[in-house]
Amino acid sequence: MADLEAVLADVSYLMAMEKSRSQPAARASKRIVLPDPSVRSIMQKFLEKSGDMKFDKIFNQKLGFLLLKDYAENVSESPCPQIKFYEAIKEYEKMETPDERLTKAREIYDHHIMVEMLAHAHNYSKESLQHVQYHLLKQNVPPDLFHRYVLEICDQLRGDIFQRFLESEKFTRFCQWKNLELNMQLTMNDFSVHRIIGRGGFGEVYGCRKADTGKMDTFFAPSLTMPPAAPPTPTPTKPILRYRPLQCSVCDEQVVGEDGLDEHRLRKHCKVRYADKCADCQELLLNEANFVEHCLRHAKDHAHHCPVCRQSLRSDAQIQTHCAYHMTPIVKTSEESTSPVEPSSPNGIASFSFVCPICGEKLEDGFALLEHTKQHL
Repeated sequence: MADLEAVLADVSYLMAMEKSRSQPAARASKRIVLPDPSVRSIMQKFLEKSGDMKFDKIFNQKLGFLLLKDYAENVSESPCPQIKFYEAIKEYEKMETPDERLTKAREIYDHHIMVEMLAHAHNYSKESLQHVQYHLLKQNVPPDLFHRYVLEICDQLRGDIFQRFLESEKFTRFCQWKNLELNMQLTMNDFSVHRIIGRGGFGEVYGCRKADTGKMDTFFAPSLTMPPAAPPTPTPTKPILRYRPLQCSVCDEQVVGEDGLDEHRLRKHCKVRYADKCADCQELLLNEANFVEHCLRHAKDHAHHCPVCRQSLRSDAQIQTHCAYHMTPIVKTSEESTSPVEPSSPNGIASFSFVCPICGEKLEDGFALLEHTKQHL
């Protein structure tokens, strides 16, 4: 019995929806009364303050477009064929099949573009015309075929026509409707409730019908006792890396993090500055790819070490730092050529720099080189 009642309720709801589509205002029981035209000054200031006084804001609303169309067709002294041209383009854009669009596109071209060209009144750019003609010859009709014309139509309408519209009574009617829209307060008496569509833990959803327009809609009726809001679930975030200070076993200098310790050993205590051969197999190291390949080839027990200085490597950053350090040739500057030669340096270079292989910029250390190379990615 309960199933039969549910089926009957569903049938009545569907019949009400069908009636709302075919006869939306047949059961209208409430007449809309517009406010006094004197609200124009107040609403004009409100629209200017909120930024809704512009052409795009008004023209893209259905109410604003209809009133502007009414003004252009019935009030304006100068003819305004742009409105009908715009409506024809919008009808074309709503079509789904290419055959329908092709027929409509040819109709638009014959009734709007060609007629204006014969009358020497085609006030649009040559590029827009050639774009449409080319696609029509190829029978290629995308939905945005007349998009360039739409932009030019809007540019023409936002000129003198729109300014005269703002000074007319049609704009006063627009202000009346906007005032009514802002002050409209709906109650349950404005709807006729049908049946429950869905029920959940927070309330119930009903199907309803607007009394003055006959349009079907839904509304949500929350339950009296709402469950307490659940605490927000913590979003997974990356752990904050806290580097601990480490002490060098050679010089007892403290550095931050394992990468910092590796970079310190590389700069302060590494005996090999530049090398182009692997210390294990004596093969040439031509580029960074060869360097990384030898790191993987000579790894023992998943432990990697530098193929040049054989220092153990524990991260990709350390591999990149060693690669940049050992693979970068020593650049001899003018200042270094005049400086005295240190006995500990076999090549006569007292200091070194990391050079970017892409742009040639010199950097202080390997980490700075890694951060710099990210700019070229």
